[in-house]
Amino acid sequence: MEKLYTWVILAFVLAALTLVLLNLPAGKKPLSPKQIHTMMQEPTGYRLQSAEGVEFGDISYTAAVVVPDAALEEAILTQLEGYENCDMEPGNSVRYFYNAVDLNNDSVPETIVYLVGGFTCGTGGCTTLIFRSSGDRHELISHLTLTNNPILVSHQTTSGWRDLVLYVSGGGAKASYHRLRFTENSYPENPSVEPVLERDSVINGDAYIANKILFDTQAPILRSTACDGKESAPGLMHSESLGDLRIDMPEKKVIELLGEPEDKGKQLMSESDALYHQEWRYPRQGIFLDLASASTDDKQRVASIRAGLHSTLKTTKGIKVGDSFSAVNKAYGDQLDTYNSDPPFTLLAGSLYDGLLFSFEEGKVIQIFLGAAAE
Repeated sequence: MEKLYTWVILAFVLAALTLVLLNLPAGKKPLSPKQIHTMMQEPTGYRLQSAEGVEFGDISYTAAVVVPDAALEEAILTQLEGYENCDMEPGNSVRYFYNAVDLNNDSVPETIVYLVGGFTCGTGGCTTLIFRSSGDRHELISHLTLTNNPILVSHQTTSGWRDLVLYVSGGGAKASYHRLRFTENSYPENPSVEPVLERDSVINGDAYIANKILFDTQAPILRSTACDGKESAPGLMHSESLGDLRIDMPEKKVIELLGEPEDKGKQLMSESDALYHQEWRYPRQGIFLDLASASTDDKQRVASIRAGLHSTLKTTKGIKVGDSFSAVNKAYGDQLDTYNSDPPFTLLAGSLYDGLLFSFEEGKVIQIFLGAAAE
């Protein structure tokens, strides 16, 4: 009987060890770009996912901020040992999504950061960092692994800090919600080993990083400090143009060049950048512009440019609608993103977040897009 008991204990230990190995903290063994691309074909987050025996009560949802923050990036990079990304390509990079949240009710918000990329994500989820923030200073409070967005901040508190309730699945784990309580100076690192919410529990709280996140969802990309001193390829959005049209051009200058648009779309706020976007249409000139502003009353600036049928505008390298596939390939061959190009239908120069996208039909350019093609 004693031997049987020993073998049972040994089996339990081996099973637990296997589960830990399947869920190693993100960043220890980065996924390849192909793996992370496949893993994130289906959107994560936006709304809390269902789990057996758990009900949703009063839940508010807040989309992440995706405006670059240099001080926050510096703080994040100090936590990503071994991360090196200089080319700013999405397949090799880590993007960050964040929200300011007062977790300890002292009227000074902390910052919750969700890191998405092959270096910080695994089959069980991605890395979340929580900083105590004051101006441009960010001090790490907690480093969480294997997390799925949105991050639910509960109305319940422990030691004066609001509990976190996180959804756990993947890596062999059964879908469930786990409660993370603040103890000593931080939240627990791995949600999957924290207490599971009891059956018939009702979840109440505020859900942050509530975005549908795909492989190409637009967000700031972290550039490693290891790249300092290395020459990086210039972005095409701000070095390129179509005729005299450029990214960030103010609306007044647009009207001077093209006149008033023949038609305008509605001003709609985009969750990807928290800006209001409006399409200005010049169909007889073959030009369609996306103008963005911080509010519906602010001055607008050009966010993207699309040239199609009837356009005669040329890129800085002399390519226009109607030119051949070979002409584009010759002009931009050394700047092409072969991973995201789809010849003979499309060629992408630069990147999805900062480039020129050429579309072809029967070997001829039918559309040129300048801007961020990924949203």
